[in-house]
Amino acid sequence: MSDKMAEAMVEWATNSNDAINISLIAPSKTLSTFHPKFTYPIFGDEESIFGYQGLKINLKYNSNDMRPNLQILYTKKYKPVGDVEPTDLKAALEEFLPKTAFEKVSAFEAAIKDPSYADWTPPGELWKTISGKDDETLEVWKGSLADLAVKQVIKRVQILVPFFIEGGTMLDLEEEEDLLDRWTVFFLYKKSASGAYDFMGYSTVYRYFLYQPLTKSEKTPVKKQRIQHEAYLDFKLPLPEISFSDLPCRSRISQFIILPPYHGGGNGSRFYNAIFDYYLQDKSTIEITVEDPNEAFDDLRDINDLARLRTIPEFMALHINKKAIPPPTRP
Repeated sequence: MSDKMAEAMVEWATNSNDAINISLIAPSKTLSTFHPKFTYPIFGDEESIFGYQGLKINLKYNSNDMRPNLQILYTKKYKPVGDVEPTDLKAALEEFLPKTAFEKVSAFEAAIKDPSYADWTPPGELWKTISGKDDETLEVWKGSLADLAVKQVIKRVQILVPFFIEGGTMLDLEEEEDLLDRWTVFFLYKKSASGAYDFMGYSTVYRYFLYQPLTKSEKTPVKKQRIQHEAYLDFKLPLPEISFSDLPCRSRISQFIILPPYHGGGNGSRFYNAIFDYYLQDKSTIEITVEDPNEAFDDLRDINDLARLRTIPEFMALHINKKAIPPPTRP
């Protein structure tokens, strides 16, 4: 690469993390604006965009249903020289955003001012109402990814996964319905006194079938032990249809995101505990696990799990023998 071309690459390069502005919008005002933490899944390991000066990529979200709108602004654009061309921003982002994001700004502004939004509620069903910081009212809603309304919101916000979870990947929303139904989605919303909702974050949980080996009775010889299962009893065909949700499962938290404007107020802990409460009362869930947690989520989980354990008398009754002498270490 010539010195002149190298200078041009520097002059026309923009850090993609700085260029992208994510905003939460209410009909009358902008509630908050923030930058993504990561953009390498979209713009490469260097997180750099070539070919623009004064570049601003504004990704606006309606603060309740998260309808997106993308606006790309710049003062200058590089004229192609041979094979050197500006980054195709629309092509780079199309894989991560729904088609509605590329509509005109006027269409977005008209849509979010629709009077019907006054009665809007999150998709799914209300699982829990909790008290937030400064007595804010927070609501946790849950639904299946097979629900079209839930799926629509996930399609709109999935770009937040590569933006804020290192190594995070988006869900395949084109899977068959029975596979989508294994995903449970939890939404965290702040509810104002007027009844308006503001999106704060979301989490996805996948249900895996959990094989449980039959336990052997201590009183009955193994050879004489009889397995009491429906297959050995009288039955009539056809057998009743069994739902996957009725089978014993391992529920695994896959994605967990709290938007930056709501960091630092304990909202992540409140949301995590609300999800945990749901699976503790879910009779089919035998285990609750987390998929590849980062250090921050590990800390959140450890602190909240310990706090929960400290409310259980059997756990509090455990004591460490401080007088125990550890075995000598070998050379």
